[in-house]
Amino acid sequence: MSLRISLFFLLIFNGLLLGESSENSDPQIVKRSNQVEPESLDPHKVLGFYESQVIHDLFEGLVSYGPKGEILPALAESWEIGDDGKEYRFFLRDAKWSNGDPMSAHDVVFSFRRLMNPSTGASSAFMFYPIKNAAEINSGKITDFSQLGVVAETPNILVITLNSPKSYFLDLLAHRSAVILNRKLVQGAESDWATPGKIVTNGAYQLAERVPLSHIMLNKSDTYWDKDNVKMDTVYYYTIEDKSQEFQRFKTQSLDITTDVPVERIQLLDENLMRAYHEYPGLLFYFLAFNMSKPEIRDNFKLRKALSMAIDRETLINTVLKGSETPAYSIVPGGISGYTPEKINFNLNNMIKNDRNDKAKRLYQEAGFSKDNPLKIEILYNSDMAHKKNLIAISGMWKDAFGSEIDVTFKEVEWKVYLQMRNTGDFSIARSGWIGDYPHPSTFLEVFSSNLSAQNPCKYQNREFEILLEQASKAATNKGSFNFFKKAERILLEQHALIPIFHGKRRKLVNPKLYGYEDNIMDIHRSKYLSWKEKTK
Repeated sequence: MSLRISLFFLLIFNGLLLGESSENSDPQIVKRSNQVEPESLDPHKVLGFYESQVIHDLFEGLVSYGPKGEILPALAESWEIGDDGKEYRFFLRDAKWSNGDPMSAHDVVFSFRRLMNPSTGASSAFMFYPIKNAAEINSGKITDFSQLGVVAETPNILVITLNSPKSYFLDLLAHRSAVILNRKLVQGAESDWATPGKIVTNGAYQLAERVPLSHIMLNKSDTYWDKDNVKMDTVYYYTIEDKSQEFQRFKTQSLDITTDVPVERIQLLDENLMRAYHEYPGLLFYFLAFNMSKPEIRDNFKLRKALSMAIDRETLINTVLKGSETPAYSIVPGGISGYTPEKINFNLNNMIKNDRNDKAKRLYQEAGFSKDNPLKIEILYNSDMAHKKNLIAISGMWKDAFGSEIDVTFKEVEWKVYLQMRNTGDFSIARSGWIGDYPHPSTFLEVFSSNLSAQNPCKYQNREFEILLEQASKAATNKGSFNFFKKAERILLEQHALIPIFHGKRRKLVNPKLYGYEDNIMDIHRSKYLSWKEKTK
């Protein structure tokens, strides 16, 4: 028997959540930090997490994230899953675009075909390879897009066919790259279609204004299907790369939600700021990526292992990060139900610091470096004082271990340049981070697949690793896939293609007078759920 999921619980949920909102007739405005200047507002063209909040306010997919990070119906009011677990039939609501045109299943088909079109260059296309023929189309092996397993059965019924059952497929559909685009606007449009005055959206908000390196302003959409439950009239997203400046702007009430809290400020928060402070687990992985496309790095295993071994993660966490994060000896963070991450074998539990440094130095010298032949290495990173402090501490640990045999320099660039240099392989070591798109090991391991020429942060290639990912993708259950993912994680760790540093938490300051902000592991907080408890604006 197929499974039919109703919208009834969503209507009840919205009523309970927003029923106590203010009766204030003045426009409700919320001011949020976005930290960096978004690379783009085209959902298929972005790679970084920083664009996600804005995109989730402007667009919706078949499903979306609720306040607690749960999957809720969105443009699809309900769906059925076939007995074989491979066919999903979505029943679309009568929704409209911001220009008043009706939305249809044909828009959904267009959006997925564009996402998988290799000429689009969508960095997240690989996530949707579970869809029938998606990988073949994205690689160019199939050029007939009608063979993609996304079909409009009627204007209001969409069918998606998978290669095999995928327990987390609905989580994939909530990703920013799976939002639906207006085919009449985007098909054949110039690259600047996602700009004020041109963009057509289907989410709770429309793009009203964008001032580069300053702010993005969104206004509530009058055509949104759930507009009656949207209380916030205007949303500002500010570009504030300096977290200390972000902190000060919150203190002066010119910001209502920050993206982070500087670790050195946490213990200094006064009583008022503590009421605004939120800390919760996140799917965050912070690491240094080796550029495995460079022979001098790829062919020197001992160098990679020595550099990783010489980093005292515990000291970094306890001193620089003030205990705010968790030392990482794995790629996949803990806390994913049913999965126990693999770990590198030189953590402090089984090797004391001095022994570890002695072994690191022997490996380093065996790798060919000495006072007469010191290693000169540059670390690429995007502008951020926290990143800089981390890297200075790490380079200091390397200096302690290898002395004058190493010379470390830094290359600091702004976010867009960083992404371009990392994606094109213009680096030796890059400060990297990955935010899981859903709570599953696949979201942390598949990013290192050689199929991802741009997004793969290490430019890593390994046939055995690829086979394990393929076997995991065909497993019928999570438990079955976990066996393959563990072996894949072990290969990455044993080859030291990257240096795990820490698994992170989310820290925010949120105006205590806001309703609807809920801590969640996905760290997606859609403005449609926010409202003011009392007249404040």
